[in-house]
Amino acid sequence: MAWPTGFILMFCVMRKRPESHRQGGAMTRSLIFIDILQFLALFALALLPLDSASDEPRAHDTVFVQGGVYTLLQDSAAGNRGAGGAQVGDFAIDRYEVSNQQYDECATAKACPKKRMPEAGDLDSTFFDAFDRRRLLDALINPLSPATAVSFSDAARYCTWRGGRLPTVSEWQWAASGRGSDVRYSWGNQPPTCQRLNSAFYNEDGTDSHYTSCYNGPLPADARLDDVTPQGVYHMMGNAQELTSTVIDVLREGRGLVSSAMVKGSAWRWNPVAINDSPVFADSIPVGDTRGALSVGFRCVYPCGAAAGVERALAIRQNCLPDSPTGADAAVRQRNP
Repeated sequence: MAWPTGFILMFCVMRKRPESHRQGGAMTRSLIFIDILQFLALFALALLPLDSASDEPRAHDTVFVQGGVYTLLQDSAAGNRGAGGAQVGDFAIDRYEVSNQQYDECATAKACPKKRMPEAGDLDSTFFDAFDRRRLLDALINPLSPATAVSFSDAARYCTWRGGRLPTVSEWQWAASGRGSDVRYSWGNQPPTCQRLNSAFYNEDGTDSHYTSCYNGPLPADARLDDVTPQGVYHMMGNAQELTSTVIDVLREGRGLVSSAMVKGSAWRWNPVAINDSPVFADSIPVGDTRGALSVGFRCVYPCGAAAGVERALAIRQNCLPDSPTGADAAVRQRNP
């Protein structure tokens, strides 16, 4: 807080008055009135923070997801569904993708490196001929849009600052499927449409020139499409693909086997994919790269129980209670206010 600085300034200004104070009459009354206004202004200044930045993150909107045994896992080697099961513990998860604005808070607190925002040159590829490049760039740099093009290490650092971590593939799929339901998409098995998610659709020949993007780029992270789980987690199927903490070796041209973090979901520039689609080259980000992809963002999870970081944020702590109001009933109320 800046109150010591403010009171010092107040003392210095009020300590020495001009000679005209010794005069009588209207001028004295006028100066006294000015003194009072000056005092009130400096008093208000004294109560303001010295800097709006804080080392502690502000609470985010999170959702409690009760754990269980997940049997719809990916086999990272073969891409098979139903290849065994795993116990998934209780956790809270960000309701929305992390936004540019939220990531900037971490950078301002010097807990994360500053994010390099996309520039016009990043959109030179012919792939973007199907987009309005100006509108796309505006969408990418919008403070409310998902924080994309963030490296794996920087995303992990952000989540650590928040008191959480990146989700594993198991946790991500468990949350996206509504706690392990055998569904293809977060909303169920109905086919994807632009009303349900922010994605793109290739025409039958699959070329870039026959390509339709639903919204010409990312939407704000808190946009309310029908891409929502029964527990109330948004945009797990579209808007931005999402990093996980699950690392596999991927054979990359000219680089050999590269440790890469698996990416889940689809985005504004890709075809829709189902929750349990097999990992492919495009669905991972090299762990060592210093910058991510324009269509890949992330969200954090906060394991419930003994995780010390969870205790830092009241909202997260509340969402780790099974009777939290952020469960399926709350999701229904939000979709049908």
